[in-house]
Amino acid sequence: MRVVSWNIQAALGCDGRNSMADILALLHAQNADVICLQEVARHLPEHGNTDQLDTIRQYFAGFTPVWAPGFSWQHPEGCSEFGNLTLVRSPLLVDARTHLLPAPVSSEHLQMPRTAAEVVVTSASLMLRIFNTHLAFHCAQERREQLAYLSAQKTRAEQQALRRAPAGSKGSYRQPPSPAGVLLCGDLNLTPESDDYQFLLAQGWLDSWHICHGDQTHAPTCGVFDKHQWPEGPHCRDFGLLNHAAALSVADIGAEQTCDASDHQPLILEFYP
Repeated sequence: MRVVSWNIQAALGCDGRNSMADILALLHAQNADVICLQEVARHLPEHGNTDQLDTIRQYFAGFTPVWAPGFSWQHPEGCSEFGNLTLVRSPLLVDARTHLLPAPVSSEHLQMPRTAAEVVVTSASLMLRIFNTHLAFHCAQERREQLAYLSAQKTRAEQQALRRAPAGSKGSYRQPPSPAGVLLCGDLNLTPESDDYQFLLAQGWLDSWHICHGDQTHAPTCGVFDKHQWPEGPHCRDFGLLNHAAALSVADIGAEQTCDASDHQPLILEFYP
């Protein structure tokens, strides 16, 4: 199973132009089974007033979309939305839901509603639960609460995998698909050197990069081409984190380093079989 995670920056290339064509071409070339995108925009003036969800959905007609907008602002011209999109190759999707992440109210920090798209996918003998998310940038407390929430969802999923359904569980009460393996991917807006990263490890998450590459430094996923937004230069803030069950199935992880269609680089994960 092949998973691609990418913050596409609402199709704003590092040259300042709309990069949707380049984004679609790269994603097509990756031949992924699951595509996890962050910063997808619909009918927002600052992002060209286009419907990126519809464009991507039409291009990947053989995939099932799971859309997790942080808001849905209604107006006479339509609906403005911004959020995370997970695309699952048909017929691999077996369950899906969306999460609105915690956001303590702050008058000191810029905030926008953050979400996670959760899917359960199956391929051959592998079934996996995947959370696709984009966490808070400006407010450290907000990001920490979001990390705690997603870690609690990992624990819930692990407990659900061990649950024995009571007698009479049928219809909407029947046991949902409950794989033991969990993947958390996306733009977490933290670095491997941060306290937030250590918090995640303490919650039982394992970093797929170190599973596959040992003590090698993370490949940069941000600031490779865009030095204006990221004057610190190339660094990692996009991750594929696993629980212990999923760690048994990960085969490889890497970051594509040649595409400047966003300020972030695509992250590619491979799972057995």
